Amino acid sequence: MSGNEPKGPKHLQELMKSREHIGLWRGFSVDASRLEADYALWLRQRYQRARIALFLMAALLLATAPLYGRLLLNGSGADLERGILQMRLFEWLLAIPACVIAIVQLRRSPDSTMATRMSLLASFAVFITLMVIRRVSAEVGGNIPVELVMVVPLIMASVGGVRNIQMLPLIMLCTTLSLSSEIAMNRGPELARALLGVAVMSTLSFIAAIVVDRLTRKAWLDRAITELSAMLDGVTGLPNRTWFNRDAAALMRQLQRLTPPMAVALIDLDFFKKLNDTHGHAAGDAALAAVGELLLREFARRPQDLVARYGGEEFVLVLYDATDAHARQIGDRVVSGIHALRVPNTSTAEGRLTASIGIWQGVPKKSATMEDLLKAADDALYKAKDSGRNRYLVVNG
Repeated sequence: MSGNEPKGPKHLQELMKSREHIGLWRGFSVDASRLEADYALWLRQRYQRARIALFLMAALLLATAPLYGRLLLNGSGADLERGILQMRLFEWLLAIPACVIAIVQLRRSPDSTMATRMSLLASFAVFITLMVIRRVSAEVGGNIPVELVMVVPLIMASVGGVRNIQMLPLIMLCTTLSLSSEIAMNRGPELARALLGVAVMSTLSFIAAIVVDRLTRKAWLDRAITELSAMLDGVTGLPNRTWFNRDAAALMRQLQRLTPPMAVALIDLDFFKKLNDTHGHAAGDAALAAVGELLLREFARRPQDLVARYGGEEFVLVLYDATDAHARQIGDRVVSGIHALRVPNTSTAEGRLTASIGIWQGVPKKSATMEDLLKAADDALYKAKDSGRNRYLVVNG
């Protein structure tokens, strides 16, 4: 999951909706651009070893072709030697270098789009080389089947880890080139058999690409839904502390590259234990749910803002690119917003639910961690409580 996802149950609902409606070409039906980017990253990571193994095997088979290549050919003389030279040129100048470059790119940066592009180019280079080998074989009396050529797109569609939007055009291109080559090479029954072979392998490749893509998308969504369900607080629907810690760590890494001002607020519900004791735990859960809905709806609307239930009656709110004036405005709005919920709490002076808030605001140092900022906000929270509760206090760093 990326750090820019919407927080809370809404995103979980979007994932579940996408799980039920996976499209053939566009893929995800809900918020497709963000989900597609996250899915593509996961796919590249998942299939890194499989891609490396495929290209390593192809490179080794082509590099050792002199040991077994002549066994696949018939004939002798100048035509045979010329055909073998032509095959070697395609093997050593096209396919093997492409496989090696793809392997290096996959090992160095498997998460990059360049690795996927090099994988596609290497697959196409191997396909072209096999097509040349088949053509040379036919010219000197050999009988290398066309299915061997078309197995390349089938393998890539089955285990290559390439999305439909990239795989289907490659299959169509390989099919077109193979059909053109077979029509130029063969006549009569041989042409009919070759075209049938291309058609069968191409159809299998299309089916494999579609089935594998749908299954892997559903597997990714199932994994994401399970993870997010485990990291949502059951009472408020907000991210829990585990989710917050993960997203906060990603945000702090971003802040090490940029230097925007930010604010970290700890929100503590006043006399919440007494509310539970007086009105019951069901009323306490309803109060927590009301506060969580308020914070999610009104105060964490920007993509890089974070909100979570931090524990017990505490909530945490992180505001990205927040000035001192913005932090104070948010503090005032949260205090008044919780007061305006009119949740009964006879233990407070107002007779309703209130909150105390400690806010740290500033530009974090390069060495600062989220724990450092939370500690400063916690100190401000205790001072707000000591000065009368139902208020906020801002400290600047």
